[in-house]
Amino acid sequence: MSKKQHTHDIGFMLHAIAWKERSVIANVFTKESGLVTIVAKGAKQAYSVYHDILHSFTPLHISWKGTSELHTLLSVKTAGFIPIDTANLMSAWYCNELILRLLAKEDPHANLFEYYTNTLQLLAEGKNNQALRYFEWHLLTEIGYGFADNEPDFSDEHQVFLWRPVLKNRLDQVLENTLLRTKEVQLQVNQIKRSI
Repeated sequence: MSKKQHTHDIGFMLHAIAWKERSVIANVFTKESGLVTIVAKGAKQAYSVYHDILHSFTPLHISWKGTSELHTLLSVKTAGFIPIDTANLMSAWYCNELILRLLAKEDPHANLFEYYTNTLQLLAEGKNNQALRYFEWHLLTEIGYGFADNEPDFSDEHQVFLWRPVLKNRLDQVLENTLLRTKEVQLQVNQIKRSI
């Protein structure tokens, strides 16, 4: 198998963990290749060209090489900025977690990539409930668990209210009632807020 090299793909880093002393392993959702796992060598070092670029919710122009499931990052540049307020970060992380849990590696979902980008824009505009229902609807449709109905108008609060439990139930079925980490953290935050 020859070495594949992808250049000028656009993507978002969904999650990253430290690897060895100086590097990072990141899960990146790209438009053309889907969910890709890359190693950014030296990214933890302050002088690294990757250090200030690899952040969640920042559109990236990215290239990598490799034939295994773990690719090597070749280059990355920012491709814009989506200013998500701290009040909506948990919702954005929730979307990231859904992608990580429900998409297969390197299975392209160009439409879902656009829906994810639109969702981040809605979150940046403070339209939290609209953004989440919109994303859940399109994610379920993309992975084959959609609804026969036409897409509701999620800018209508009444539609958001009606569809929230329906979408939650369908996601619970698909996730086999697994509690998402973002939901768990949100429950803990809510408990702390109530105790103050």
